[in-house]
Amino acid sequence: MRTWMCPTLLHPLAGSERERGAGVEGGFTLMEMLAVVFVIGVTLALLLPNLDKLSPKHRLRAATREVAATMEFCRHLSVTKAATYGIQYQLDDQSPYYRIVLPEDEFGEREFLSPRSLPKGVMLREVILPNSDRITGFGSTIVDFSPTGETGSHIVTLVNEQDQIWSVKFQPLIGIASFTNGEVEFEQYRGGP
Repeated sequence: MRTWMCPTLLHPLAGSERERGAGVEGGFTLMEMLAVVFVIGVTLALLLPNLDKLSPKHRLRAATREVAATMEFCRHLSVTKAATYGIQYQLDDQSPYYRIVLPEDEFGEREFLSPRSLPKGVMLREVILPNSDRITGFGSTIVDFSPTGETGSHIVTLVNEQDQIWSVKFQPLIGIASFTNGEVEFEQYRGGP
C-alpha cells in the first residue's frame, strides 16, 4: 500500500512560518513614518502663518481677555501685598501697550514692569475713568488699584482693523473685569424715587 505524504513534510523549509506568512507583522517602517511627519510639518509651517490673517476678531478677543486678566492680577497684587499697584496704558497708533506699575519705593519713585504689546492690528482706542475723563489718541494714563478696592475702576476699549470694538470694564470692589462686544459706559446714578 502506498501512502501519500504531504509535500510540506518532505522538504524541511517547505511550509515554514516564513513561507506561510505567519509571524510577519504588518506596519510601517521608520523611514515611512519620518516621511509622513516631515510632510505634515511642512504643511503646518505653510498654513499657520496664514491662519493669523484669517482671524482679526479672534486677536481682538484674545487681547481683550489679556487686558482683563492684567486688571484682575493687578488688583490681586494690591490686595495681597497691601500696596498700590497700577496699570499704565499707552495709546499710540504705532505701538500701543500696557504695563504694570509697581508701588512707590522709599524715595517716592515707581518702577514699571515690561510693556505688554497688543497683537498685530489691535489698538487701544480709549481709557474711560469714573470721573468721565477719556484718554484717547496719543495719550497715556496710569490707573491705580488701592488695596481696599476704592480705586481702580475704569473701562478700556480696544478696536481692530475691521473697526470691531470690545470693551473691558473693571469693578475694583469685587475685583472682576467683564468684557463686552461693543462700547461700554459707566452707569450714572439718578437719584430720586
